[in-house]
Formats: sequence, structure tokens, C-alpha cells
Amino acid sequence: MRLKDSFEGRKPHNFKKIINKAFNYSLNDRWQEFFSYFFVEFVNRFPEWFLKLFNEKKICPICKFETYSFIHLSNHREISWNSACQRCDSRSRHRGLFFLYKKYISNQSNRKILHFAPEIILSTLFKKNNNLYFTTDLHMKNVDYPKEDIQNLSFEDSTFDVVLCNHVLEHVKNDIKALEEISRVLKTNGIAIITIPGNWKSKQTIPQNPFINNGHYRHYGLDIESFMKKKFNVVRRVNMNTPQVKLHAIKKLEVAYICEK
Repeated sequence: MRLKDSFEGRKPHNFKKIINKAFNYSLNDRWQEFFSYFFVEFVNRFPEWFLKLFNEKKICPICKFETYSFIHLSNHREISWNSACQRCDSRSRHRGLFFLYKKYISNQSNRKILHFAPEIILSTLFKKNNNLYFTTDLHMKNVDYPKEDIQNLSFEDSTFDVVLCNHVLEHVKNDIKALEEISRVLKTNGIAIITIPGNWKSKQTIPQNPFINNGHYRHYGLDIESFMKKKFNVVRRVNMNTPQVKLHAIKKLEVAYICEK
């Protein structure tokens, strides 16, 4: 992932991309993904006039794009309906975080914020409203603090008021050490807003092979909360649903953790 200078939208895959992905799925006997992918790409090509007959209008709260269907995506677990915005490529969690961030950090320009692996769709909004907003990542180059390992940060203790960490912990070998580091660089009464992929009906985290799971070392369960509570004074699991969940196409169980030091 890298930080770009402008929004980059998403379109359905072209024919060459579809053939290449289908071949890779079949070559590795990943038949469930094979059929889900073909079905999703077929549905993604329904014309707007047809979608209008059956769907309610949807609006991306980040870039204000209006449509009757966002781009559907699939992986080895599920089909994610109305996932990616055609204009800014925001996903359900980004659209949920838009409202969560607005609640916790909007109109607070005096708070020092550190954002790990920043997505352009969110970082652009913060840069406009906060002079103390900083970005960091281990691999991304166009950030304020490059080459920062979340498992071993160079920042001094109690440096930031807010830490934003969106789908990062599943990509690191030692997520518990990463949580320790996030807590360490937070000021007293500071907050970390953390999102991670998981099954919030399952009690146990499931280890994964990162080489075949998009760099993910684990798929989280509710047991991660006990580890968070050892590093923070208050941990709250919140559902990022809004009253207008259908309008913004936010999943019914889109979870974020609010961790207060």
C-alpha cells in the first residue's frame, strides 16, 4: 500500500485480469474463490438503469459519489456486496470510520495525531483540518515518518493524543508488541482507534499463512479484547453502523476498537 496524491477509483476487472485471476484460482484448487469471483464480476457489470429498478441510491460520505451499487468484491471467505466506491475506492470500514473519526477528532486541531498506513481517502480529510496530523508506515515512502515498524517505534513515550490504526495489526508478526508500542506513544487519556479483520461471533483468533492470505498473519476473534485490555485502561468495541447504513453501504457488523490510555 502506498500514499497517493489523489483519489484513485475502482472499476470492474477487465477481461485479461479476470482470466489471470481465474487461472490462478483453478491452478491452486481454490474453486470457491473461483466461482465467487466470476459471479461477482458478472454482477458488477449490470448497467445502472437496471440496478435502479431494484436498489436504493447509495452515497459515499467521503467523496460524495452517488450510485445504485458500489463495486462488489470477493475473497476466500465471503462476497462483500457494495464494497468499493467507484470514485475513491473507499470500503465499508472507511465509510464507517469517516463518521467515527468525525465524532472523536473533528474540530480538535490541537490534538497530535499519528496515522499508520494512511489511506488517501482518509488522510486527505485530516490534512485539511489538522496541522498536527502525521503519517507513518514501514514500507510507504510518501509519509511523514517512513520506515517505522509498529512493533518497535522510534517515538518517545507519550508523544501523541490520537493513534489511528486501520487494518494493520493483522499484517505484523507480533501484534501484542504492536499494541504495547501504540499504548507507549500515547499520552495519558489519549485514544487509539483500531480496526482489524475478524469474526465477531467467534471467541478465538485463527492463525493464517500470510503468503496465501494477503499478508494476514491471523483472522481475529473476540479474544483480542483481553490482550487490548492489558495495554489500555479502557477498551470499547463499537459497531460503525450508522442510522443510514443502507445509504452508505456500511456492513451491519463493521467493528472498531476505541482504546483509551
